[in-house]
Formats: sequence, C-alpha cells, structure tokens
Amino acid sequence: MAQRLDLGQTIRRLRKARGMSSARLGHSAGIHPGRVWAIENGYACVRSAELLKLAEALDVAPIHFFESENIPGDPEADGAWECLSRK
Repeated sequence: MAQRLDLGQTIRRLRKARGMSSARLGHSAGIHPGRVWAIENGYACVRSAELLKLAEALDVAPIHFFESENIPGDPEADGAWECLSRK
C-alpha cells in the first residue's frame, strides 16, 4: 500500500497548500469526494484519467506527482508507478 499512500500524500499536500477541502477538489476534478479521500489515504489506486483531472484541478502538470522531490519516502523503492501500472 506504500505506493498508493505516497501518491495520495502528494495529492493531499498539494490540495492543502491550495486551501482546498477534499470536497472542493473532488468537485473541481469531477471526482466523488469519498474517492478523493480513498486516494489520499492509500485505499484506492488513482486511475490515469482521474490523475489528469486532479492535476488540472490542482493546477499542476501530471508529471508533478512523480518528480522525486514531490514524493514522500524513497521514490526509487516501488514508488507510485506500480499503482498506475494496474488496470
């Protein structure tokens, strides 16, 4: 679950830095707020389409989620990529 949580923590950190609630982020991205919560807390893998919507709502390029300085923990150790590789 670490890879999901790392990506979720990055999303949460960006959301909070913008002063957004999970409900507001969900509304802006067209994603149910409960799903945003599940992604942020590592209970759900983010789908590629959702990641694009979240990036747009957070006003960042999608690659921002995967740049080593933005990923908590060790980005070389099975980072967020594994979660996105699943269908």
